[in-house]
Amino acid sequence: MSAKIFAIYLDDLVKELRRSKYGCHLADIFLASVLYADDVCLLAPTRYAMQCLLDICSDYADRWCIKYNEKKSKLMFFGRSFSSFTSYPITMNGKALDFVSEWNYLGVVIRSGMHFSCSPKKCTCSYYRSVNTILNIVRRPSEIVMMKLLYSISIPILTYACDVKVFSSKEMTQLHVAANDAIQKIFTYNRWESVKTLREGLGYRSITEIFASRKASFERNLPSLGNATLSYLYLNY
Repeated sequence: MSAKIFAIYLDDLVKELRRSKYGCHLADIFLASVLYADDVCLLAPTRYAMQCLLDICSDYADRWCIKYNEKKSKLMFFGRSFSSFTSYPITMNGKALDFVSEWNYLGVVIRSGMHFSCSPKKCTCSYYRSVNTILNIVRRPSEIVMMKLLYSISIPILTYACDVKVFSSKEMTQLHVAANDAIQKIFTYNRWESVKTLREGLGYRSITEIFASRKASFERNLPSLGNATLSYLYLNY
């Protein structure tokens, strides 16, 4: 119940942020914040607007005994005029917040820049650790069992939140190669040997196919997700 209770606790803060009109406009929808449990993400079109939103959060925290951690609160910038945006400090509780080029939000590493994109580095590292654990099992099971373990434990690390992740074609190729490397090691194939026929014969999809299928399923289910913002965007754009 803690997540729901915390959402109720912060409901008045969301209303104050909305009334301020300092947030962003996504299509025809006004957005000042995105919340999931205690992870609060503020959205602002200008430096001044972001400072106003942070001040509202600080005032709300003082009234309701909430303590924000300035060291864990970071700023990210999207767009061209990065230098002008960061020329003056943006503060919370009188302390300047750091700008970062990457930040892990709800398990997804988001990158700043001209466009929204995600970084696959963290999930790839976690994936290789998982694969190495499977490959180094002392009493090694059959290849069929190893494939089952790979697709039950390791591959989901690469495909976590792939419904909404945005990777470049080069990064998608790297993920595809990472999955193929593990299959080659399970069946003692050489690096230059293709595992496509083997993988398909065992009934497993490639990383590219999993991403495409999950994204398509997410788009199909948007109208029934119960999220007014996502449903509106899907129906109108």
